[in-house]
Amino acid sequence: MTDGTRDDAGDRASMLLDDIDRLPSVLRTIASCELPPLPVIRPRHLVLTGLGSSRFAALATEAMLRSRGLSVAVEHASTSRPAPLGGDTLVVGISNSGSTPETIEMLRRAQASGAATLAITNRVSSQLSAVADIIWPLGAGDETSGVASLTYGASVAALIRMAGALGVHDEPSRPILAAADEIASLVEARSSWLSQAADCIDGSAVHVIADAAALGSAEQAALLFRECPRLEADARDAGDWLHVGIYTALPGYRAVLLSGTPYDERLVDTIHQRGGRLLAIGPERLPRADATVVLPSIAGGDHAARALVEPAIAAVLAAELWRRAEASPAGA
Repeated sequence: MTDGTRDDAGDRASMLLDDIDRLPSVLRTIASCELPPLPVIRPRHLVLTGLGSSRFAALATEAMLRSRGLSVAVEHASTSRPAPLGGDTLVVGISNSGSTPETIEMLRRAQASGAATLAITNRVSSQLSAVADIIWPLGAGDETSGVASLTYGASVAALIRMAGALGVHDEPSRPILAAADEIASLVEARSSWLSQAADCIDGSAVHVIADAAALGSAEQAALLFRECPRLEADARDAGDWLHVGIYTALPGYRAVLLSGTPYDERLVDTIHQRGGRLLAIGPERLPRADATVVLPSIAGGDHAARALVEPAIAAVLAAELWRRAEASPAGA
């Protein structure tokens, strides 16, 4: 993979858009494909592990799994103090390449402890697959941009399917198919929203703010803004931002809000009072936001579908900001 610098060959911003164009088709395939049975039907404990966007995919689905009665922990694969493992635990290692050393080692330790293991990977003939009891292929193909966007969405969809296999989601295909349709619609109609949304956050730094239950989506969006247009970007919980993130909200401050938190109105007021701008992404238009990307087909309560759609919209935004940076005199 290239490092994303502006002298890379080819138009990688366009390649990123091509990857997102393929995402609805990949999601529809994941929603309908037959997957190998899990080694345990209902474990007492579930550990999801990975690094980078793989861990963010786990975070994006953690609240959904926990709300349905599972004991869930999301671990950095690199942690030196992992959660206790045993025969009543299912450890899920997520890695696009299947070659992340820390994730491989985590699954190896899990097997040694007697835990059941599942590998979710885009490379079924990989080192990660070799240390797993069961392998679930992502089937996402290659990301031509080299940016984890298509495989991120596929990982979230696979975890939603896993919820169905564990008996904690009655219709796991429904939110995946709904998200596929919504992404396809929004990408096709991007001329109606993309320019205004990108103008709102174009600058040197941005916070992506979300409810704590959606922090995985916010982390993935922030990663896209860091990796592509090279913005200073990080993710913040909405309530926590009002206590600690507020200190960097100076004139010119920019934020992306995955709306629907209990703090939306306070966030808009506070950011505007401090001379900043806010882009909202959510199922309804947020009053007084400087710009809003509305997800018209996603019900506000369908958090699984939103976990797929919102990072895809962030990828389209990141590609546009990347294109602008490459076209500017400074990026030439």
